[in-house]
Amino acid sequence: MSRVAAPAPVRIDTDADGYQYRRGEIIALNLDPAGLERVRELGYKVVSSQRLEGADVTLHVLRGPPEAAKGLAQLRQASPSSTFALNHVFDPAADVGGASLAPVRPAVGRPCACRVGIVDTGVDPTLRDLRRTHLVQRGFGGGEVRPEAHGDAVASLIADQMSGGGASGSGSELYVADMFSTGPQSGTAASLIGGLSWLTQSGVPVINISLTGPPNPVVAKVVQNIIEKGVVLVAAAGNDGVAAPPAFPAAYPDVVAVTAVDRLRRPYHYANRGPYVMFAALGVDVLAAGPGDSPQTVSGTSFASPIVAVELARRLSRSDATAARKALQAVAAEAVDLGVPGRDPVFGYGLIESRP
Repeated sequence: MSRVAAPAPVRIDTDADGYQYRRGEIIALNLDPAGLERVRELGYKVVSSQRLEGADVTLHVLRGPPEAAKGLAQLRQASPSSTFALNHVFDPAADVGGASLAPVRPAVGRPCACRVGIVDTGVDPTLRDLRRTHLVQRGFGGGEVRPEAHGDAVASLIADQMSGGGASGSGSELYVADMFSTGPQSGTAASLIGGLSWLTQSGVPVINISLTGPPNPVVAKVVQNIIEKGVVLVAAAGNDGVAAPPAFPAAYPDVVAVTAVDRLRRPYHYANRGPYVMFAALGVDVLAAGPGDSPQTVSGTSFASPIVAVELARRLSRSDATAARKALQAVAAEAVDLGVPGRDPVFGYGLIESRP
């Protein structure tokens, strides 16, 4: 009787800047046949090759020598027209734990027939908050959808905003790309790209990304392509502290980076700061749905970005670059200016709150 070999364990290395990536794995965009042949000649195996229509790219995952970082320059020389990067690992931008203030649910506005996409962990479809909206999920990273506390919290906050806190979502739709479907180490740049492309192809005008990682030239190219299609990307600004470097994808140009404040409008003490921060929203000591539909108290920029994502989705019925710019201008005009006058690196344009 034949046996199926167990998959090789995933090993994680750290690049020169301290960011984690999957050992020996490099991702590449738009390798032509000649480029693929040269890549193979250098000793790299093509693990997968996929055309991603939503992002207008062909993504290749390559596996080569364990110290993949040393091979990037060689690959770029072999195929100058392609884009190469390490297959970095991303993390949810959040903290689940005790509250320093009384936990609160964010204020909600009127119900809307909004369509929002999420790149996160999987979501438990039986959560009460999610009964108010039509939920579609797909797993990336090599596995089926796997619900986790982080995705449950983010999805419940978005669904609550879309339903206006009521019993009906008024035709709202939530699309979830689970990029951690086989565990934390499957939350790679390749999984993020696959999820973003699928959500874009599904027609959602706003995508919420509550995770952070390093700058990655392949991800940057995909993000640029998707934004040019008129999709608004809303991302958590990061929870690495006031002196931390920018977190990505929030810090890419034209991504809507959101920081967190508490109910007294004070900045979250772990939140990143920088000129890329665009808005602030309640994200500290927030009540959200947790595993088994039990309430959990969460803090982090992950839980602030859903408020901004829904406020933008209220103004966008489809992907459209002109409409997206107008929606951003309208939301910025409604922001409550905090800190120094005008846009600043702590609060961006200011606080976004849902209004009845």
